[in-house]
Amino acid sequence: MLRSRRSRPLTVLCTARMQPHHAELIRSCGPEVDVRVVRREEAEAHLPDAEVLVSWAVPDAWVERAPRLRWVHVTSAGVDHLLGGALWRSEVLITNSRGIHATPLAEHVLGWLLMFARNLHVHVEHQRQRRWQRDEGGQLAGSTVGVLGLGSVGQEVARLCKACGAQVWGMRRRPRPTPHVDRVVGPEGLEEVLRKSDYVVLTLPLVPSTRGLLGREQLEWMKPGAVLVNVGRGGLVDEAALVEALREGRLRGAALDTFALEPLPPESPLWGLPNVLLSPHVAGSFHGYMDRVVELFCDNLKRYMAGEPLRNVVDREAGY
Repeated sequence: MLRSRRSRPLTVLCTARMQPHHAELIRSCGPEVDVRVVRREEAEAHLPDAEVLVSWAVPDAWVERAPRLRWVHVTSAGVDHLLGGALWRSEVLITNSRGIHATPLAEHVLGWLLMFARNLHVHVEHQRQRRWQRDEGGQLAGSTVGVLGLGSVGQEVARLCKACGAQVWGMRRRPRPTPHVDRVVGPEGLEEVLRKSDYVVLTLPLVPSTRGLLGREQLEWMKPGAVLVNVGRGGLVDEAALVEALREGRLRGAALDTFALEPLPPESPLWGLPNVLLSPHVAGSFHGYMDRVVELFCDNLKRYMAGEPLRNVVDREAGY
């Protein structure tokens, strides 16, 4: 049953990059829905009317100027950029877009794992040099992949790795049996996972308890010759300690999509290391991304108007 009849429109303010057909989809959720898609610099004039906001970032000043605001949908999965801000401290409901990134992120990870397993990155470099050199690779099959973070992304990574014949270990905040994962541990089992794994994949959110999770000591726990893959957040890893481990050859390589400072500065040594693969925080992006965001949001908007629980509600205590 819908909530009691409204005396005013339900204004949905969108500062995300949407096309006209996205606005029409949102508008079709109900006759009372007033959709306003604006550029960020135009948002201030519409904030007093906004009951729902669809955006990535929410400046403190926006919260102060939006007295009717009841719900914010964030277009990303991570919400670490909101921690401690006015929105976070308010009683406004926050939902995120987790779940839509699982497949592209996991495919990105698998591509990198196979590159290192089969030495494909080495062959690409030899091709550039017009150099015929037979460097044999190994196999992902039979190796151990440690996945730190078993949310939707981590579970999809585990599924793909199992399909390739790898053994999968995983770490999650509350350990419980997880599909496609051979062994699951809690945070206290981090050292065990790092010492066991040939490949370590980070899919964790950045919250106070995970910031700096892999420092110098933890990187030393990693198996000699292991590979680190980070599609979580740059702040999970001590980059200086990682560079040191890569230069000294203690780690065979790293594949990184996220960094402590983005864009990654040109002077960062990570750019020049031959055993590092980089991408500019695009592992979760794909053609049709906003279509999926709007699909999720529209489902939640209908729930909101019906007074039903929403999907993907952010747990402020957990930080994601």
